[in-house]
Amino acid sequence: MATEFTRQDHPAVALSGADSIDRRSQVVGQLERGEIDYIVTVDIFNEGIDIPCVNQVVFLRNTNSSIVYIQQLGRGLRKAPGKDYVEVIDFIGNYQNNYMIPIALTGDDSFSKDNARKTLLVEPTVGLSTISFEAVAKEKIYQSLREIKLDEMGRLKEIYHNIKQRVGRVPLLQDFYRANSIDPVILANKEKNYARFLKKVKAPGEVNEQEDRWLTFLAAELLNGKRPHELVLLRDLLKQATVSGPALVTELKARGAATDEATLTSMRQVLTLQFFSEKAAPNRSGYGGEPLISWEAASDQYRLNDHLKQRLQANEFFARLWADGITTGLLRGKRYVGAAPFVIGEKYTRKDSLRLINHHQNLTPLNIGGYVFTKQAGLIFITYDKVDDIRKSIAYKDRFLDEQHMHYYSKNNRRLDSKEIAKFCSGDYDLHMFVQKSGAEDNKTFYYLGTAQYVPNSAQEETLDGKPLVSMNLALDHPVSHQLYELFTKDN
Repeated sequence: MATEFTRQDHPAVALSGADSIDRRSQVVGQLERGEIDYIVTVDIFNEGIDIPCVNQVVFLRNTNSSIVYIQQLGRGLRKAPGKDYVEVIDFIGNYQNNYMIPIALTGDDSFSKDNARKTLLVEPTVGLSTISFEAVAKEKIYQSLREIKLDEMGRLKEIYHNIKQRVGRVPLLQDFYRANSIDPVILANKEKNYARFLKKVKAPGEVNEQEDRWLTFLAAELLNGKRPHELVLLRDLLKQATVSGPALVTELKARGAATDEATLTSMRQVLTLQFFSEKAAPNRSGYGGEPLISWEAASDQYRLNDHLKQRLQANEFFARLWADGITTGLLRGKRYVGAAPFVIGEKYTRKDSLRLINHHQNLTPLNIGGYVFTKQAGLIFITYDKVDDIRKSIAYKDRFLDEQHMHYYSKNNRRLDSKEIAKFCSGDYDLHMFVQKSGAEDNKTFYYLGTAQYVPNSAQEETLDGKPLVSMNLALDHPVSHQLYELFTKDN
């Protein structure tokens, strides 16, 4: 390659690990003095080298590591007199892995395809540098994102072993969080709980069937940290036999969390599994079938379930994973501090939303569909790009009119005089809007866009596949961010 560069009137010198430090320094000097145009390297100069004058970086190797990619990119990000930008030419030999590029540039740990796409839609920054992608490069990365499965087990095992090597032991979930590695929720939920994942990677430790179900509950319901109440109480009950209601309220207030009776009641319903019916998945049996706590109303005292307490004392491995899940949830929950009850731009499942508005019980997705009204609020769930094989009768054409207005369709078999339509139009309900890009990739999580209001006189009856329904315009109280608007409306 160096020979070819030279033949094309761009003098170049090749270096590899076989070259001495003196030889490398000599060649770097030639580049700095303008005597050569390129240094072609193999497995060196990824880090520990500083050549500020470099204004072009050419990638001629497969992209297999986001860490190595950002190290190599960094060779061109040093400031130098007369240097306004660095040009990066990536030949993307391994196009299937180029999804790593937006992940590497932002340090995003969510392994979310949406987040990677958002990085391409705007100009991301690395330190004080702004990155611009050409149209062809964007399309290649979009293609990769459409085809790749980001949370496949081989990829997760590689991340696990990297952190294990870094901490020098079997890592806890909080280790991944503190290292700005993969989102611990992805690891814990890949196999339903972290104990099962550790078994997959042949780490030592065993849990029995009941412990496994408790860990599944913790991973699925609380690890995301979207509400601190349950986690704070469980953490305190690991330290002491009882926790008083006033003491818990004091702790929650210090965190900026709600302490109204409806929220405390919801917390108790979750931890006693009353929130989970036997009909809606996940059901109570799948989470162990036993209340995790007891609460004595007269004295306002909380206690840990005797069976759970006994297993925590008997199985050190289970106890370590239980405490780690609680700690990790509280760490991850910092992004939701002060949420009332949702944070605009964060992602939630239907089940999350019901819990966070203090609904008394989970509902199946079938019972919710595109929206559900409770005593507290109306929750609206929109899939912007419908899958190709969706039934015609539910292929609603919901769409943004602009960054603040959504043209929205009711469920079918609804008319202007239907009770549900009256609820949309009455102004008596807080309408919370959640939107996902495509149900084909992720049919569970939705971006929260905030509260919305019915636009007066916008409702009208239409038909879809021969069935009546009502369309209307909804105005968001806060315009959707440009990033999300582009994500939803652009073909990517």
